[in-house]
Amino acid sequence: MNKKQSQSGSAHLVVIIVLVVALLGALGFVFWQNFMQPKSTPAPTPEVAVISTPTETNAGYLVLDDWNVKFKLPTNLGSNVITSQKATDANGEDYYKFSTERVSALGSNCAGLNKLYRMTEPITPDASPPILAGKFGGYYYYAGNSQENCAGDGVGGNIWYYDTMMLKDFLANAEPK
Repeated sequence: MNKKQSQSGSAHLVVIIVLVVALLGALGFVFWQNFMQPKSTPAPTPEVAVISTPTETNAGYLVLDDWNVKFKLPTNLGSNVITSQKATDANGEDYYKFSTERVSALGSNCAGLNKLYRMTEPITPDASPPILAGKFGGYYYYAGNSQENCAGDGVGGNIWYYDTMMLKDFLANAEPK
């Protein structure tokens, strides 16, 4: 009788080990699929192509022709590309959304969190005031960004943080075209 219980206990142990290995394999696959495998989501295309072709005075700049404003491209940009898209808020005010291709690849929640507004009057700062990027041509240019990390911790969070800080500095230095 003791031998039969030992065999039954061994069978239970084998079943438990198989279940644990299967569970670890499933969790590993989910982790790999969500965090390690590159996502192939297409980036949204801008409604209007507003970046002008570089001329001698605009070489190294991102130019918004319709707003007569330009921004010096960062020297450490590398192969990363800054994207812009014109949008309209709930009040009917036009603004530009900025992102990078790396941040856009993290998902639609991350793209366009850095914004540039153009106002005819100065705004009154609130708890998190936007940065006055420049005042010229009868307009005030304000840059703002989301403080919420859309990508979480890890590699995605690091990409989001680095590129958001780079875009914040980039947008803070508007120049007349």
